[in-house]
Amino acid sequence: LLHLEPGTISTTTRDDLILIGISPYLAWTFALQGEIMFGFCWFLVYSYE
Repeated sequence: LLHLEPGTISTTTRDDLILIGISPYLAWTFALQGEIMFGFCWFLVYSYE
């Protein structure tokens, strides 16, 4: 395993790693929000029938 001293990782690389680490969480959050919105719209349509 490559040992890196603090500060050797460039800012862009660190930001990329953070983005890679966060993106699955963001994808899950957006998917969950989409699911909730879809369910809410379906409920509105169904209740108006």
